[in-house]
Amino acid sequence: MIGKDLPKSNIRNNDFINVVFGRRATRFMNPDFKVDREEIVEIFSEMNACTPSAVNTQPYKFLVIDSDEGKKKIDSIMRPPFDRDRTTSCSFAVVVFADRKWIEGFDELYQNEITIVPDYPEMMVPVTYEWYEELTAGDGSYLDKSINFQAGQASMMLQCICRAHGLNTSVMDAWDPELLTDLFGIDLERYIPEVVLTIGKSTGPATERYRYTGDHFIIWG
Repeated sequence: MIGKDLPKSNIRNNDFINVVFGRRATRFMNPDFKVDREEIVEIFSEMNACTPSAVNTQPYKFLVIDSDEGKKKIDSIMRPPFDRDRTTSCSFAVVVFADRKWIEGFDELYQNEITIVPDYPEMMVPVTYEWYEELTAGDGSYLDKSINFQAGQASMMLQCICRAHGLNTSVMDAWDPELLTDLFGIDLERYIPEVVLTIGKSTGPATERYRYTGDHFIIWG
């Protein structure tokens, strides 16, 4: 898959300013609104086509929860009063993970890569394996740092793509992720839980919040 070949048939909002600057966290969603799985797959394909990724490794996974039973499960590990009762009203919830063992699929990824880019250098295979060994040396903190920021980029891109599909999103991190193994069978030795996203249709206006201007963050070099 490459981005230019995606049909993008369900893009409903092609206004860049509205998509990016109009995005707001949505706490209350319409429980009767549903996104079908075909469109959900399209959303993730579009997200992945434009998310930056180190050496194209794509080291993330997503638990997509669209059943009432599953949404009640994920709601049970959200912490009140902050994020409880939000997953039950959305169309679907997404748990974002960084994948510590992305290397296991790299050979297949490379074979797909060279069908699209025939002159993609073969030397990238040993270089990538060497890089993975460097990342996993010691306590593995370098690996976690690499994949965590990439999963974060995927999370933000996913929200923008959802907005282009006419959907609203919210990000939550007040929860007990260690219970994901019991509830969904997630291997937490491999997958690092990042955030929970709720996706659907807002039932109210977006709330404006005060934000710092750029000079608050900049350290000039």
